[in-house]
Amino acid sequence: MYNKLKETWADLRSSLWFIPMIMFITSILLALLFIRIDVSVDTEWLIEYSPIFAISTGGTRAML
Repeated sequence: MYNKLKETWADLRSSLWFIPMIMFITSILLALLFIRIDVSVDTEWLIEYSPIFAISTGGTRAML
């Protein structure tokens, strides 16, 4: 049983799609995590640091 499982794991790791599939699943999970963080974080601190982040179009032009 253990040898069969070990052989299956080795076959999976050596296949062409394993790494891209892991990267795809990780990117989906990270996207969901970042969306949840974005929704839960208060945005009032952006107003305080607006010269740094150049919120307005005029601020963007001034930075350029």
